Amino acid sequence: MDAIPRENLYLLAEAILPLGRWLAGTPTQRPDALAPWRKPFTPQLSVRDVGLIEFIERQIAESSVDGALAQKWKQVEKEPLAVFNTLPGKGPAWRAARILGDAKFGLVESDNVEVILDHVKSGTKRVSRASSRREFYGHAFPAFARVVAAHPPSDWEQFRDRLLNNDTSLGWPATCPVTAGRFVAQFAKDLLYGLLGMHDQPERPQTTAVLAELGQRRRKGNAYSVEDVRAAVAALQLQLP
Repeated sequence: MDAIPRENLYLLAEAILPLGRWLAGTPTQRPDALAPWRKPFTPQLSVRDVGLIEFIERQIAESSVDGALAQKWKQVEKEPLAVFNTLPGKGPAWRAARILGDAKFGLVESDNVEVILDHVKSGTKRVSRASSRREFYGHAFPAFARVVAAHPPSDWEQFRDRLLNNDTSLGWPATCPVTAGRFVAQFAKDLLYGLLGMHDQPERPQTTAVLAELGQRRRKGNAYSVEDVRAAVAALQLQLP
């Protein structure tokens, strides 16, 4: 990704996740040696430090699973009862006898799919369809770059809200199969995905800073020895009457 698009994505990410502001209002009991993101009086942590845009780029590059699932859901949507109809005693006659209407596959419409294109042209209307991150961001990133170029933001938090609310005055391309609001929502979800260390984040202090601040010790790269357990038990015993 080129420098300017990456910078704009980081500015949007900072508006979605103002980590420095969050830390400033969150007390800590950790000494600075164990929390290098907490400098005296001025907590320093940003989405740049965590490398979240790079994380999303890796997710886009590894979109084969997303793509395979999207194709599967597309086939199921065409014929939701394909498996049901092959079962003994089932099929259209079984449903007709019970006055059941046509079956509808609602996984995508219920937002129970990880990545969704929500503005795909189908005949005379627009529908939602499961997607891969590669396809999703392949549409969304150029549209975002176009809007930023046409309306350079002076206030990124306000700009974030305008995108999220599908502000038509921004000129988000009407032909884009991803709406502005869906882009911001998916982008925020993927930022959190990386922030919470759920997948593919390098082991360094900043990438686990939020987990450490939240007291979440069960995370990648965090291990405990028998000596740690003994020390914890001893500390607890000192607190007991």
